[in-house]
Amino acid sequence: MKNCLLTTVNSILATVNRYLTYRNIQYHRRELAECYMALTMLHDNFKLDPVGKSSIEYVLNKITNEICYIEFFQYYNCFYYLPHKVYNKDAGELSREIGAANINIACFRCNIHASKLFGFSLDSSEDDYFFSRGDRIYKAVNNFIKYPFDFNIEPFLYLILNYYQTVKDYLVHSDGGYTLKAQALIIEAEKVFEKLKSSQMVIDALRGSRALHLFWNTTVPSELVVDLPEFVLPRQLNRNELWCLFSLFDINPEFANEYLTSRFDDVTALSTDTVQCSQILRILCKSLMSSGDTDFTEQSKSIAHYDWDDGSYTNIGRFFAHYDRIQSAECTRENLAELFKMDDGELRRKVAACMQNVDGNILDRQSKKPHGVWEISDLEIEYAQNGEIYHLCMPFKSGREIDSSTVSESYLYQVIKPFTYFGTHCVVIFITAKKCSQSFENSIQRMRAQCPKWQIEVIQEEQLCKLLKLNGQL
Repeated sequence: MKNCLLTTVNSILATVNRYLTYRNIQYHRRELAECYMALTMLHDNFKLDPVGKSSIEYVLNKITNEICYIEFFQYYNCFYYLPHKVYNKDAGELSREIGAANINIACFRCNIHASKLFGFSLDSSEDDYFFSRGDRIYKAVNNFIKYPFDFNIEPFLYLILNYYQTVKDYLVHSDGGYTLKAQALIIEAEKVFEKLKSSQMVIDALRGSRALHLFWNTTVPSELVVDLPEFVLPRQLNRNELWCLFSLFDINPEFANEYLTSRFDDVTALSTDTVQCSQILRILCKSLMSSGDTDFTEQSKSIAHYDWDDGSYTNIGRFFAHYDRIQSAECTRENLAELFKMDDGELRRKVAACMQNVDGNILDRQSKKPHGVWEISDLEIEYAQNGEIYHLCMPFKSGREIDSSTVSESYLYQVIKPFTYFGTHCVVIFITAKKCSQSFENSIQRMRAQCPKWQIEVIQEEQLCKLLKLNGQL
């Protein structure tokens, strides 16, 4: 199953890479959002190889940058006009508005997860409209229940369930800026669900759609669940049946696993389009998660690195004055003792004073910036090479930060993080007052072998001491 999971992941990454080259990407936001949520399930719940994990994060970052472009949301007007479309009994316009609303909800859900993963705040005016106009969905649904007309209620039910699910996700994954609004929206949605459950039109719709019925029961509070008829294995599988199987893992994982095992080839053969491929990835993840088999380390070493060009090798000596004289310089015990006493801020300022061929204003600002979860690296400086923009990223570890005699492998994430944002258009130079441990060095060697396009350099202990001394900083 894990080999199939790897094949599915690489298929999705290839598809995403193709979509990201399209000029009219707004027409593929739904497919990209489905890919994002599927890859997120793998990323958040499985143990992954660091390089494979970085490849997934790089793609997730690119997806949200494309599908969450602020103008695509258009102030969530699709929410605002829903009650008007119900009032006018305009089935065609209503269907279009519901479709647009569902796509925007899916994209905002991706943005919620991305805000936690990449450390940014959800505080734009568009984010505010997602919450301030959410009650228009509830009003439209209530109006339709009171004054029904010739329009299938299923899209309305999917809409309110999707919105409710996304608001709940916000409360779990967000920075908390809209917590009070989100909590109020949850309470209001559950009141609407109570009304819907008492409507025979809704009960008939749930009974008539296995996928919708399962989605309802796995989303609403337990007291609002509608009893399911006995589930019969379908002879033919389609997209709706895949959603049924996905939902079944939350209701009866043993039954779902038996079904998946008995129809494994039929299920995995359905990866004929982007949405189905993302469904299969989620189902495979659910199956492995239900059995606790979430170590994907070995397989994830073979995750493809799409959209990572060959980059361009950078001689780091261009950035440091007297770098070519390090080998012949002298470093005493007293010099090392002085280096070990420096804190992070002092070390950054002194290394910055050794740098050349970079913008002095940016360097000064970067060397004095406060730390935070939002930063990509301690020092981040853009530079031009071969007509393209590259990023010099420098994580720092001072002697005061490291209690042991060497830097452990636990700090590798600081080396990997810049590649998540910039791909091969960055150079990472790890600056550390103390030596890297052997396991740290070995891990870097493995990463270089696994992904030759990554340029990772290390300036440590005596090298760093000599560089500072050559530039009058010791």
